[in-house]
Amino acid sequence: MILNILLVDTASYNPGYSYWVNGNELFRRILKGEKNADMIIYRIVEDFKANRCNLKDIDYFSLANGPGSFTGLRVGSAISKGICLSTGAKLVQVNSLDILANSYPDTKEGIVIIALIPSNSKTNEYYCGRYHIRKGEMVLDSDYFVTEPGSIKRNENELLIYQNDEIVFFDTHYRLTMKMIEENKITNIAVSEPFYMKEFEPVKKIIK
Repeated sequence: MILNILLVDTASYNPGYSYWVNGNELFRRILKGEKNADMIIYRIVEDFKANRCNLKDIDYFSLANGPGSFTGLRVGSAISKGICLSTGAKLVQVNSLDILANSYPDTKEGIVIIALIPSNSKTNEYYCGRYHIRKGEMVLDSDYFVTEPGSIKRNENELLIYQNDEIVFFDTHYRLTMKMIEENKITNIAVSEPFYMKEFEPVKKIIK
């Protein structure tokens, strides 16, 4: 069975997307800068036309669902619902910390990974997830949490992995998406929401 899967990541500083057909990546695009997240739907339409693809052929829309940029998460959520409702594609939501942790190439037993994504605020806070490797798979140890990097206490076998603004892990995103499809972890678009982890606090302007 041929599966057409559109991966979209608007949670990262550099949003992007990747289209896979039957296990092969057909095309991808990275937009430089968070301000371009709202342009991503136009680029998707352009690339589908350029590659003679039809949006209605998408079987699964896989969204990197955060945590990450508040604006990007809202944009990604809106795009996912719009495409799924108009094409009948099924929605898969993949946690961005899971993608980051699973991008680590070493799968030796005993290694502990602490994945960190900046909160895009001026508080120096990071969204975090602590993982360990069990039987060759990355397993989340406990709930995701918010902290400052300096407050993390770690042992010699624990590695900190920070999100790199220049890298989007679409290969890992695809692998986790396929695993979720196999496990039938499909999201109901009627109740789907971005994974914020903390409330948005708008900047207040002081009027003199």
